[in-house]
Amino acid sequence: MHTQIPLKYSQNFIRDPKLVDVLVELADLDHSDTVLDIGTGDGIIARSLAKHVHKVIAIEKDSGLFLKAKENLRELKNVEVILDDIVRFKLPRSSYKVFANIPFSITAEIVKKLFEDENPPKAAHLFMQKEAALKFCGAPLANESLSSLLYKPFYDIKVVYNFKKEDFDPIPSKDVCLLEFKQKEKFNVAPQQYPEYRDFVTYFLTRWKSNIKQDLKGVFSNLQTKILAERLGFSLDAKPTELNYDTWLNLYKEFNKIVPPYKKRIIRGSFLQLNLNQLNMRRTNQNNLEQYRNNGRSTNKRHNMASRRR
Repeated sequence: MHTQIPLKYSQNFIRDPKLVDVLVELADLDHSDTVLDIGTGDGIIARSLAKHVHKVIAIEKDSGLFLKAKENLRELKNVEVILDDIVRFKLPRSSYKVFANIPFSITAEIVKKLFEDENPPKAAHLFMQKEAALKFCGAPLANESLSSLLYKPFYDIKVVYNFKKEDFDPIPSKDVCLLEFKQKEKFNVAPQQYPEYRDFVTYFLTRWKSNIKQDLKGVFSNLQTKILAERLGFSLDAKPTELNYDTWLNLYKEFNKIVPPYKKRIIRGSFLQLNLNQLNMRRTNQNNLEQYRNNGRSTNKRHNMASRRR
């Protein structure tokens, strides 16, 4: 029989409250801040946050952990513990920040929820597997990715702490770090232009071409690409992910200047199409998983009936 693993067993909980206090100090929080603690567990992070900020909203999906956190934090008047799934939770409409040890299994969903909302956080500190964190950091720690290029116009993103595996219970299989998203004072892309920028980087980062020359083909002419490579300092043989964020930002600016309207239409809707493809893939995977579970139940039922006959 196949059963779903309870959420509390799929999350790695921080052990030492003193370490949490040190990390919260690093986050440069203010006494006027409202801060979300996602996947609060038993409330160890929420308790530390409560010493530094105006209000803590601690969100927990697991009912058992929710009750434990509510009991542990009951004397703190500036902490609200909520039983809810962050993916469905309605984010604050006023200014807020995030400091959370998120469930690693839904990292992408949480980041998407936070930073693609109409009111994203002013800053976020997220416990994250190092492998995933590097995708959001991009250069200089790693190659750029679609994840890094989507959020860098608005946020400076960096690793501010590397954990030991022994800092968690249970011990994680992969390295974990604290990733900081800090909103820029001046955005690199105006909000009204962002949908076009988002389509631009999505189109080129999902074409899976072997080099940037092939990737830009069809939108930029061969001559334009050659001139841009010389001006912006990139090799035509480089992979698209080997171009850093500043280069992609400058390419987008040149796209607006020199690409004719009929070619600009090529990239339009790329981000929406990617989301639809991902949604269909998740539905297919969910249906396959459900079918697998049903087949397992049917097999067990036939086995039990055969055993009773014997």
